[in-house]
Amino acid sequence: MGVSRARVLIRVPLPQVWEFIIQPQNMHLWGPPKRPLTGFDRPMQAGDRLTWDRRDFLWNHRQVLLVEEVVPHHSLHLRDLSATGMNVTVTLSMEEAEDREATWIEEAIFY
Repeated sequence: MGVSRARVLIRVPLPQVWEFIIQPQNMHLWGPPKRPLTGFDRPMQAGDRLTWDRRDFLWNHRQVLLVEEVVPHHSLHLRDLSATGMNVTVTLSMEEAEDREATWIEEAIFY
């Protein structure tokens, strides 16, 4: 099993970061979709399935993510149900920095 991690400090307060990340219609701005997701009018919840058509360099395919766990103002856990032959999960974690006007964000992809 492998892990890919990225951590960054952004100059935005944690509540604003959380409200942006948890809305599925914003996912194309921070996640894999290339276009806004439609059909959602509420924040993501455990059990939600997010589906979109994805175009990579060589092929088109449908990607399906399952929202496994939502810990408000802390983390979002997703499982890629379309990853054939692999168990791929993503954890997006947030924590307030010492400067309350900034937030640490970490993305960890387990494969």
